[in-house]
Amino acid sequence: AEPVLSAAEARAHPQVAARALLDGSADQPRLAFPARLDGERPRSGTQVPKLGEQTKALLAELGYPRGVAKVAGVGARFSFRRWLRRFL
Repeated sequence: AEPVLSAAEARAHPQVAARALLDGSADQPRLAFPARLDGERPRSGTQVPKLGEQTKALLAELGYPRGVAKVAGVGARFSFRRWLRRFL
């Protein structure tokens, strides 16, 4: 059994450092791939994409028309009331 740790306690845990489980910069750490393949852990990219940075390219790859991606995201913002009106 092991106690449940907070995020800060988990980052400071000696096993995290020994197994090199955190990858990336200190201000934005990422969990590294947990398994090792042929004795080495696969490395992730050095840059984390910003929100929406790859949306247009991904939609184009999936075959969506060019005007689908809007500035604030894909499609209209979800509204529970609007969704519920469809059934009432």
